[in-house]
Amino acid sequence: MNKNFSWYLVYSRCSLLGYSLDSLKVDGQYIRKVLLQPHLQVEVGNEGYDEGSKILTDFFKKEIIKFDTPSLKPLGHEIIKLLLNDATVDEYQSLITMKH
Repeated sequence: MNKNFSWYLVYSRCSLLGYSLDSLKVDGQYIRKVLLQPHLQVEVGNEGYDEGSKILTDFFKKEIIKFDTPSLKPLGHEIIKLLLNDATVDEYQSLITMKH
C-alpha cells in the first residue's frame, strides 16, 4: 500500500452499497468522517440516509425483475434473490470467491 494513502472500511448503512470508508488518510491528512459517511452529516442524518436507501432499494427491486430470465446464469439469479430479500453485505459477499 502507498505510504501516502490509507483507508479502512465498515459496513454501509445500505447493504446495496456494500462498504463505506471509515477513515481515509491522504498525504498524512485524515479526511473528515462526515465526508465519508453521509448519514453523519447534520443535514442528512440517519433518517434521511435511510429514506434515501429505501428509495434506492425500491427502485432496484422494481427494475431487477426484468433481468431475471431463464438465460441468466445461476449467480445472477442468486444475486437477484438476495436483493429481493433485503440481504446483508455478508450474504452478498458469500457469493464472491475471494483470492488472496
